[in-house]
Amino acid sequence: MSETAIHELIDVGPLCRERICCDALLPALSDGGIWLAGLSDLQGVYRIERRFERVHTFLLTQAGAGEVWGADGWQRLYAGQWALVPACQPLYYRLPADQPQWQLLWVLFHAGTPWDQVALGGRCGCTSQHPQLLHTVENLFAEQQRFADPALSSLLVQQLSLYLHRLLDKGQAARHSEQQWLVLESALRAALAEPWDVARMAGLLHLSERQLHRLCQSQGATTPMGLLSRLRLREAALLLATTCQPHKVIAAHCGFGNEYHFSTAFKRHYGLAPSHYRQKQHPAWR
Repeated sequence: MSETAIHELIDVGPLCRERICCDALLPALSDGGIWLAGLSDLQGVYRIERRFERVHTFLLTQAGAGEVWGADGWQRLYAGQWALVPACQPLYYRLPADQPQWQLLWVLFHAGTPWDQVALGGRCGCTSQHPQLLHTVENLFAEQQRFADPALSSLLVQQLSLYLHRLLDKGQAARHSEQQWLVLESALRAALAEPWDVARMAGLLHLSERQLHRLCQSQGATTPMGLLSRLRLREAALLLATTCQPHKVIAAHCGFGNEYHFSTAFKRHYGLAPSHYRQKQHPAWR
């Protein structure tokens, strides 16, 4: 598909890397109303200014942060935050000078398809589903590199479309507090091993500590540290059930100070010691 940009500036530094899926190589993308989908690992210089007449653009931050131009000027997108820019509107986005890296997932939709319905008006939102979208696009790229099994490619495009529709539909109706909650969850999941405290969480959302407590109570019926503990224990349970990593390694990965604290917290939450939980849940120990 050939697109003519009305205005175009592309300034991409040598450290930037991109993996791109194209409908010319993966016809299943075109069947799903998608022209291109890609993953970008951006470092150093990166600035894009263009305007597509017949393409809607979706941008989703996986890690780091970037900026996209909107009605209120430049808006920063952190992990889990997304922006949708409809066809014919200015598409300006960049890696800010104070950010070392921006890992970006992006999708370009054909105009004149069912995607027009969700692309009405430029808007932003956030999601905790960005890892699932990342894996789906990675699998699509792998299929493209292997000359594409049409049946599997079609299933992956359907999966990508379902994720995007769920994300965009929810984002359209999400209240500001729901978006803040998703941003907090995404940030904590991405850095469970780090020494989080209430002040740092509140600073992430530009809230007072009291406002943060109210947010966690209204959205998750918990406290900020309760949310962190819940996410750490959930990740630990997943690792116990699906890997053979030693308990000490799992404890460190999930942010517990030592194996004893990990075992005590895990047993209090799940009613089983980590070793007994693994024996019950992991196929290799059943």
